[in-house]
Amino acid sequence: MKTKLLLISTFIIICGMSTNVFSQDIIVLKTGDEIKAIVNEVDLDVIRFKKVENIKGPIYTLEKSKLFMIRYENGYKDIFSDTPEVKKETAVSVSLPRVETPKTTPIQSSGSSTSVTDIDGNTYKIVTIGTQVWMAENLKTTRYRNGDPIPNVSDGASWIKLTTGALCNCDNDANNSTSYGRLYNWHAVSDSRNIAPLGWHIPTDAEWSTLATYLGGEGIAGGKLKEAGTTHWQTPNSGANNETGFAALPAGYRDREGNWGGIGWGGFFWSSSERDAVSSWRRQIEKSSGILERSSDMKTGGNAIRCVKDL
Repeated sequence: MKTKLLLISTFIIICGMSTNVFSQDIIVLKTGDEIKAIVNEVDLDVIRFKKVENIKGPIYTLEKSKLFMIRYENGYKDIFSDTPEVKKETAVSVSLPRVETPKTTPIQSSGSSTSVTDIDGNTYKIVTIGTQVWMAENLKTTRYRNGDPIPNVSDGASWIKLTTGALCNCDNDANNSTSYGRLYNWHAVSDSRNIAPLGWHIPTDAEWSTLATYLGGEGIAGGKLKEAGTTHWQTPNSGANNETGFAALPAGYRDREGNWGGIGWGGFFWSSSERDAVSSWRRQIEKSSGILERSSDMKTGGNAIRCVKDL
């Protein structure tokens, strides 16, 4: 009898373990619902997957138009669109920002103890965190340090073909630049004319890691950097206390198809470090956790920028 009980118990334990041995991806729908799955194929219009709870069951098919993103087991995220819908612009335009020739050029300042000024005359609050000095606001300049304009490209089809620097407004609304700054592709980050104010630069991947380590690790650093409350962040804005004064905001992103998404949901910040020939490292903070997550994006993607002061 004892032998039978032992065998039954062992069988139950093994069965219980078997549901967890498979690596799992998370499919996030536009509705906010999540599916624990193993993604087998991402096609042009659909994805195919198996559900983790029934790994020997059928292969399911789901239209990509219903997806927000896939969070793969290795940490990589494939973001398809905003929630619940991505606004589609009917107007198609590619234009340079209108640049008036001023009687006097704003003086770029490498910063006082409280602020720094860019080529456009925008002034940013700054904050010291450990041995680093960071901007406490997202960059919004429309010009490189030498005064050359950065093209403002609103058309998605044109945006994704760019191999040179460009900017756009968050959610294609110029009014958003006041709070959220602007989104830039990585070509603008790497341009030799420099997008950061004099005496400042775009943080490297290593400098972002230094910041996370000082704040106790990636798992809690995001909460210490996020603006608290729900003035800009969607609920629940988990873990946010902004104890550093960094005041990270959810400016969202521009995806590989030239669409805008994520405003209010997440903040995505470029580093100056390449991952490979087509992508570069960034950091992201989301409404649902206090994590400062290391991720990557295509160089054609649009993300916000926080500058750090030269040593």
